[in-house]
Amino acid sequence: MTQKPMSESLRIERSAVEALARAGVRTLQELADADPESLAMASGIPLERIREWQQRARRAAAPKKRNPVLTGWMVAIIGLLVAALIGWIMMSLAARKVQQAGEAEKRLQGEVEFWTIRAKGELLTVQEQLSKGNWGLAAEEALPRLGESVDSIKRVAPSSKAGLVEEVYRKLDELEDAVQRQSGEAMERLIALQRALDRLMEKR
Repeated sequence: MTQKPMSESLRIERSAVEALARAGVRTLQELADADPESLAMASGIPLERIREWQQRARRAAAPKKRNPVLTGWMVAIIGLLVAALIGWIMMSLAARKVQQAGEAEKRLQGEVEFWTIRAKGELLTVQEQLSKGNWGLAAEEALPRLGESVDSIKRVAPSSKAGLVEEVYRKLDELEDAVQRQSGEAMERLIALQRALDRLMEKR
């Protein structure tokens, strides 16, 4: 219990406070704990008044109970604020991850473009050899270099380009087969591979 002057808490006359003090009771705590009969005899104050003051003293000194409705609202508001803060943090982290993913995608697209341009250069060499009828040089030198560039494309390409990369591989296999057979379809296969490489360069 919080100890307060009895005159302030109970609003009793000064003479009564002095009588209680002479009986050894100076605080709310002492008044609430005192034996009423003994205190009445020692102070000369009627027993009924002592008991009434003791009840007031216990009520005045008792801790204030919180309003359960108000407490519930406070808990709910705090919960909402915490949830909002957590939500904001999660959204910020998600936005950061999206940004990082976008930056990584751009970097990989730049590498894909580098190796695709190189592959197209090798493809022109294959075309030049075929136009001169140098089937052996096309098969043994130009096509292997072209294959290395396509392998590099596959190594750096993001997952979003996987389908296009597989298409490039199919067209390369068809061109290599036509060159090995020295088929008249070789130029047609070469153009098909060139178009597949062009699609790989497109922004998606």
